[in-house]
Amino acid sequence: MLQRKQTLYLLLSLIVLVVFLPLQIGVFSPSATMGADARVFNLWMMMPDGTKSLAGWPLFVILFVTCITTIYTISAYKRRMFQSKLCIANICLIVAWYIYYILFGYILAKPIADTDFHPFLSSVIPLAALALQILARRGIIADENLVRSADRFR
Repeated sequence: MLQRKQTLYLLLSLIVLVVFLPLQIGVFSPSATMGADARVFNLWMMMPDGTKSLAGWPLFVILFVTCITTIYTISAYKRRMFQSKLCIANICLIVAWYIYYILFGYILAKPIADTDFHPFLSSVIPLAALALQILARRGIIADENLVRSADRFR
């Protein structure tokens, strides 16, 4: 049901997240020595020697679950309160992605001794999805209030 504005917000959120999945989100740079950087993606890390490490897989899983939940949220348009709860779940998942991203970058994954983590600007993209999820939830709640007020007049 694409004529509802919240469905469009959810669809845009899904597109933003799908586009963001394969992007590079940061880099580990050696701080004291001259050396190559380890590039960080949502699913893996490209080590300086060319090998891939699946150290960042939880980042990918969180975003993938968010995408699946968003698809289900779009299809649950007849149950507005359930759809609203799914939007809250998506918001929590995106916030969890940021929490894990910070933990991963600065605490958990120091692949090389004396490395510094430098986040990329692309890591801001899920904030757009977060804002779209919040707008969708507001639209869903507004629709529910409109339906309830119309029921009172009958």
